[in-house]
Amino acid sequence: MDNKSEIMALEEQMRLAELAPDPDFFQQYIDDDALLGGMFAKAKMLERTARITAPNSPESA
Repeated sequence: MDNKSEIMALEEQMRLAELAPDPDFFQQYIDDDALLGGMFAKAKMLERTARITAPNSPESA
């Protein structure tokens, strides 16, 4: 698989992980020190996916 195909495949996996949500994807693929909008991306994504998957969460309704 060439670099472009690999990046495209990971982008699709990330898109699906956001929709599912799948916190395991973000745990595995986002570096602990990655920044997104001036915030640590991994912590933000894990918090968001945990909140969505939590029982009785407004986002899970």
